[in-house]
Amino acid sequence: AQFSEDGTKLAVATGEDVQLYALPEIRIIGRLRHALPVSAIVFSADSARAVTLSSRADGNAIDEHICFAQVWDCMQGRPLTEPVGLHRASVRGLPELRFTPDGQRLLAIYHAMHNRFYTLMSIHVYD
Repeated sequence: AQFSEDGTKLAVATGEDVQLYALPEIRIIGRLRHALPVSAIVFSADSARAVTLSSRADGNAIDEHICFAQVWDCMQGRPLTEPVGLHRASVRGLPELRFTPDGQRLLAIYHAMHNRFYTLMSIHVYD
């Protein structure tokens, strides 16, 4: 589950679906349907959009991608983009997703573990 930064929304992933709730009344405002299980949800700073990260539970690649990001309109509960493959299967682990402060771009941040410490591996920017 993930709260929006302004505290007006809650997103709860249940398998291939994400349910969006308006707070504080806990009213369902939308259901975001995915083809793969959802592993992460991140809201934009204004809570108008969210990005979801979905991947196969077994970690195997689909069309050379191991995970997919999709941007959603949280007011309408509809996709703003098609699912976008973020990286090739040779890169291990799922990225951390963040909107830029202006909400116009999405960052996919990849970390790698080396001697029990995480190090920054790469950052990809998506318009």
